[in-house]
Amino acid sequence: MKRILFSLMLLLCVGSVFGQNADEFIKRWKARDGMSYENLTKKIKKVSKENPDVATWTVKKAQVVRGVVSKIGYQQLQKDLDALKDFKCVYYEKHNDDFDLFRNIQYYAIEDGEYITELVARIDLNTNEENAIVLVHILGKIKQEDVANILDLKQTKTTTIK
Repeated sequence: MKRILFSLMLLLCVGSVFGQNADEFIKRWKARDGMSYENLTKKIKKVSKENPDVATWTVKKAQVVRGVVSKIGYQQLQKDLDALKDFKCVYYEKHNDDFDLFRNIQYYAIEDGEYITELVARIDLNTNEENAIVLVHILGKIKQEDVANILDLKQTKTTTIK
């Protein structure tokens, strides 16, 4: 029995070492208990068409997963983000203040020159629910300074993901 448990643990560790792509990452996290999924591609494309002067980005795919995870799931999330193949952390912000809506914001991206071609954002929320998270995956052509505008990250209690 101990060998079986050890083999399973080893298999889980080895699987995360090889990395995964962002679609696999989102698929795994949307399947977890307590998580909800939404495809935002049409909404974001609509925003960029309505604001062609402002929108300097194009989006091929946009999806969001939100919910509450267990303490173990919360720890696994960081391992999964670190295991994303070809992604690197391009932005990190942490707040310890109880008045901030966001406790943690991280962007993992694949960059091509001045543009981000694929992005996974992790946002830990400061809510009554412990371990409340939002995960966003965007595939397209985005300048890093436009990411916050696309995600509509404002420090209000009514923040929404466009």
